[in-house]
Amino acid sequence: MHFGLLDTRPPFGGAGAMIDQFGCVVEVSDAQQFTAEGPQADRVRRIADRFRQYNRQTDLPACRVRVRQIPPAHSGLGSGTQLAMAVAKGIADHQQVDIDPLDLGYRIAARGNRSAVGIHGFFHGGLIAEGCDVDSSSSGAHKPPVNPITGRIDLPETWHVAILLPRHEIDTVSGQREANNFGKLRRATVDHRHRLRACLTERLLPAAAAGDFENFTDALARYNHDSGMLFADVQGGPYNGAVVSATIQLAQDNEGHGVGQSSWGPGVFAWFPNRQSAHRFADQIDPNVHQVTIAAALNRAASLNEMR
Repeated sequence: MHFGLLDTRPPFGGAGAMIDQFGCVVEVSDAQQFTAEGPQADRVRRIADRFRQYNRQTDLPACRVRVRQIPPAHSGLGSGTQLAMAVAKGIADHQQVDIDPLDLGYRIAARGNRSAVGIHGFFHGGLIAEGCDVDSSSSGAHKPPVNPITGRIDLPETWHVAILLPRHEIDTVSGQREANNFGKLRRATVDHRHRLRACLTERLLPAAAAGDFENFTDALARYNHDSGMLFADVQGGPYNGAVVSATIQLAQDNEGHGVGQSSWGPGVFAWFPNRQSAHRFADQIDPNVHQVTIAAALNRAASLNEMR
């Protein structure tokens, strides 16, 4: 889940957390020539081609890539990043090529142009804050291709989060529409970026490290709202449209903590100090209107299982 950016222009920066639901599963196996099976086959082939170019090879890697499971696209669940990272890492491991993790994420998976949370989260898990220490006045020539980690913390195992996804169709933001939206936005003011960075580094991260649920969720709700205000000109307020705003209100009215919109939405998160309270919350939500999934933080890297 993505909690929000620090700015609408490079070096962006922001925070998010990895969760143990909505997993992406990719299988890479031996083959005489490259083949891609399952959803997003065209994207998988493009990743394989970037791997070929990076390694200055003539042919695509000889392997079969099968996408077995992928989270719902354009829902604020990081599905595109996790798929790209899993495919890039799977191909590199199968081909026994050791690639720097950030090169793998940026140059082969082609992620991290705006948010580096998904790349760092893939390799480390947990709560990630990134880019808080990168100078917002840095030019492209001096900015690192992928923002460095500012802080990374294991979230308590007892904490759980409910993710609400509206069941009826709404407009989603991705691809060219997302690029167009960013093109319409103004850079954050120095004061706005400073407040967001202070909320992350002085409130949210210390509370997470201390296992202080109340202060963590208070800081998260504030950070998510204030980050969302950077996008108010294109989404009509701190949250993306009427459906997401209503879902935010629904979660707050039913005693959700740290409620916010993940990325552009429509996924909305609400945190709870334990699994039982998360399930009590879910029981109050109409299943015909919202899908509710209960998750815990994933405090480890993506796993590699070798099948023989």
